[in-house]
Amino acid sequence: MHACFRLLGDSMRNQTGYFPLKSLRDRFFYSRFATAVTLIVGFLLCITAFYLFNWGVTQAVFSPDPKACYAASGACWGFVAEKCAEHRFCSLFRAAVGIPFLLFRAFSDAHFPN
Repeated sequence: MHACFRLLGDSMRNQTGYFPLKSLRDRFFYSRFATAVTLIVGFLLCITAFYLFNWGVTQAVFSPDPKACYAASGACWGFVAEKCAEHRFCSLFRAAVGIPFLLFRAFSDAHFPN
């Protein structure tokens, strides 16, 4: 059972000459095309993270005021917090987010073989 939850790094540390940066270079920067794709995808992820942070935190409204939510251009977290207090949906939502994460961690050796 413990083999399912073994971290990827544990098996890689036992190998002689293992360096994390060399592994990243071998996976993502092995050719000019792979380097270009890695940099483009990284740039797009940074832009997406910036806009999500801007929408979800900077321009968000945290009070459960409907008029403020309609006037804001960001997320309305006050509405979400108010609705979560009334329904069991929030606990189901936490489980829906947590279970795939745990499954990914459990089967990470299958995704990243040695």
